[in-house]
Amino acid sequence: MVHRPRGAATLRQLVVASHTVVPMQLYIRESVAASAPSLVDAARVLLPTYVVSDDMLVDVVCQSSPAGVTTFHDAEVTSTDEIARRCGLPGPSDVPFPWDKLHQREALRRAGSQVKCRAVDSPVALHSAVESLGLPAVLKPRCSDSSTGVAFLHTPVDVAVQVSTRTAWGDLVLETMIPSGAHPSQVPTLADYVSVETVSIGTSRTHVAIVDKLPIAVASDPGPVAVRETGILYPSRVPGEQSAAVFECVQRSLDALGVRDRITHTEVKVSDAAVEAIEVNGRLGGDIARMFAMRGGPDMIAIALLLALGRSPDVPTHFAQASRAAACLYVPFGRRHGFVRSHVDVRQLRTLPDVKAVDEVAVHGAPLSDSGFRTAKFAIESPSLDRLDRSIQAALDATASYFAADGMDNEPWLTAMRARAAQAVA
Repeated sequence: MVHRPRGAATLRQLVVASHTVVPMQLYIRESVAASAPSLVDAARVLLPTYVVSDDMLVDVVCQSSPAGVTTFHDAEVTSTDEIARRCGLPGPSDVPFPWDKLHQREALRRAGSQVKCRAVDSPVALHSAVESLGLPAVLKPRCSDSSTGVAFLHTPVDVAVQVSTRTAWGDLVLETMIPSGAHPSQVPTLADYVSVETVSIGTSRTHVAIVDKLPIAVASDPGPVAVRETGILYPSRVPGEQSAAVFECVQRSLDALGVRDRITHTEVKVSDAAVEAIEVNGRLGGDIARMFAMRGGPDMIAIALLLALGRSPDVPTHFAQASRAAACLYVPFGRRHGFVRSHVDVRQLRTLPDVKAVDEVAVHGAPLSDSGFRTAKFAIESPSLDRLDRSIQAALDATASYFAADGMDNEPWLTAMRARAAQAVA
């Protein structure tokens, strides 16, 4: 297992899987260990853990003769594929560089995608790409790490801001922006895009579920962390006919990329305007394992490990607690720099309606980056979707109140979402 913090599987989940599914060893890059020493200390207590020179990672893991290899982090999918390829293990795609967003988009274009793209590696290349593709467009890293480094370019002013503020210009891609719309259910709190978790055994695919999203938050501060995701909800409220279109889109995308023997997380724009793949990620989606578990769904961590070993796990698409609804909510600060000003006790947040856990809360005086620029991270479980809407509203209102010293009572994204939440439950 090649591990990093803030991936789709926590250290605790990996420890449980090591005891219940298959014993594992963790490999962590030196650069990652230097930035997260407490992670390494904890990992060494719980599992066999090796810190490896960045440029020797693939060689060292190969020399250990693994029975399987995988990761739950975007930044390591290419390296784990290379290890698997060298060792003759399951997982690598039939198509070169499937997780590189430039090569990926070119493959999706050959399969019918309408999104165009150009490589960008400098301000001059950005201007050239904009001239070729036009605006609006999305500028993002070719190898993604959540939404870090993503910028939405609507006007020439947005382009100029990127030219004047962006410091990292290597390996970027500019894509034409898929038209925005509304979630097909018309529920005002839901975004116009969804994700799909798919299990591929060989090239036979089971689309486990569609997951709804809350709208993206974009800070007024330009920079590599301006764009943040804010939450996921299940079950999805995409109607049946459009669900079929979403699954067909994902199927075409995975076939075009030659995906086999792994879990994938595909984001899809879905509205009256379009059903179009945004991107395909070669790992499990963040917080998906936990949210599915809350509803009695399949153990996605175990399935990912078994696929890496070349086994064919059972992949149920039914959930034991199908009547219940769940969400993971993470409201970002409006600022992307500075320190936490608010004093918030996690116990205050745990008393909110249907909140089952608060995994993290920003600590007074700490850098905003310590919590990934999140105020808090809620796990919410409700007996129905209507109740879930009310519980999300309560969590949004509480966040605005408790983090008022950080300006969250007037933060634009949160203010708009609170209004949408009130409309959803009216």
